[in-house]
Order: sequence, then C-alpha cells, then structure tokens
Amino acid sequence: MRTEEILASCKVALGRWPDHLSESRKNEIISAASLMQSITLAVGGCNDSEMSGQQKKKIRDAHIRASGHISSALGEAQRKEERDRGVNDGN
Repeated sequence: MRTEEILASCKVALGRWPDHLSESRKNEIISAASLMQSITLAVGGCNDSEMSGQQKKKIRDAHIRASGHISSALGEAQRKEERDRGVNDGN
C-alpha cells in the first residue's frame, strides 16, 4: 500500500509542478515512480512471510530513496514558486 502512495505522490508532483522542477529532479521522480511500480508488481503476489529479510530491506531502502526524491522535488518546486510569487508581487 505504501508503494501506491509513493507512486501517487510522484504523479502529483509531475502533474502539479512541471514548470517548477529541474530536469534532473523530474528524472528522479520518474525513476522513483518506476521503482514503485516494479516493487508493487514484485510483491503483489507475495505475502510478508514469503519475503526474505534481504528483500524486505531492499524494499524499505527503495521507499526511503523514493520518498527522498519526492521531498527534494517538493522543496525545489516550492522554492521556485515562492521566488516567482515574489517577482510577480514586485518584491
């Protein structure tokens, strides 16, 4: 379920701030979305007891990386939006 939340966040970020994200940040979000899709497909047919400790660790690490990409993109988009707002307000 967490992978679906992260995947949705990736889509929201790309849809909401396409002009406020650098190309590298967009690529990170696309990579995170792709990773979440892969994880969802891989674990979709498994129950928790069928996964090894190493597999669970890899999934947790991937979630952390993807969440980091989303957080960085959000920060970048908000920073750009604030700068644009300041310029448009005459500041």
